[in-house]
Amino acid sequence: VGSDSARLRRGPLFNSLVLLEELQRAPPVILNLLDDALQGRQLSLGGRPVPLPAPFMVIATRSSGSDLPLALRDRFLAHLRLEWPAEGQELAALRQAVQQGHGDPLEAATLRPLLQARDLPALQRLVAGLPVAEPVLEHAVRLIRLTREWPAFEQGAGPRAGQALLRLAQAQAFLRGGDSVTPEDVRTLLPAVLRPRLRLTPEREFEGDSLDGQILKLLGQCPAPRP
Repeated sequence: VGSDSARLRRGPLFNSLVLLEELQRAPPVILNLLDDALQGRQLSLGGRPVPLPAPFMVIATRSSGSDLPLALRDRFLAHLRLEWPAEGQELAALRQAVQQGHGDPLEAATLRPLLQARDLPALQRLVAGLPVAEPVLEHAVRLIRLTREWPAFEQGAGPRAGQALLRLAQAQAFLRGGDSVTPEDVRTLLPAVLRPRLRLTPEREFEGDSLDGQILKLLGQCPAPRP
């Protein structure tokens, strides 16, 4: 007697670390799946939720000048700008490529793992437990709320931006060996957190303003709390 059966084949999103290149070229169905994955850490299959692995992290690239739906951009923790390498770094990479005898300077066999995915949850708990003083929390909230009345932005950042800002500030404090989050941790990371969540008004873009420039002006209008 025959029977119908289905087997779940887990695609690329069912990995702890996912790299998506040129995200703006992805079709809408992929963007919708990614939005669901980043929001709920699960995907829906036939109305049944299928959990994604923990930890789960997505790193995506997009071309300068391209754009994505605001709701999807808000799911990401931060937007980092990658600058061209310094001359010495570029020379070292080229020298390594010549010595290896091929054009790709990255040899996976030479990479040494620093930690395993199973080690991350414990580190995340350590970072989340790093104390944040009330004046630092209040300063972060003031910075985020100021974006909502800043005339150069089409619309301000939402509460998710404040959460991302504090999580990143805790991580930065942890990496530098600090015992608590400082206002400088918050202020240093503000541009990276706001880039995916803000857009200049057409008038400001026409005048040649930059998003980072306006964020720096915003920081200047909201000085850090005194210790």
